[in-house]
Amino acid sequence: MSEKRSLVRMHNASATELGRVPTLPFPKFREAILNGVTNGMRVAALFGEAGESSSQVRLFVALADSVHGQLQLAQTLVEDDRFDSLTP
Repeated sequence: MSEKRSLVRMHNASATELGRVPTLPFPKFREAILNGVTNGMRVAALFGEAGESSSQVRLFVALADSVHGQLQLAQTLVEDDRFDSLTP
């Protein structure tokens, strides 16, 4: 399955259920962001929320695809207070 298909697609000003946003392992999450940017998308939002334990952070990304007028969403769970850089 390609990374584009592993992200949920939606249009701006629309809503989706949180359960539809795929949770990717961090390496796949990072890869999806880098592939998206390489293919002309931009990071419209990147934010986190506290996880279930004090050492967890759930990260969310929204990639904007202006060519197709879509947003692509994914999330990951970081188990530590640090993670690999999202930039090469």
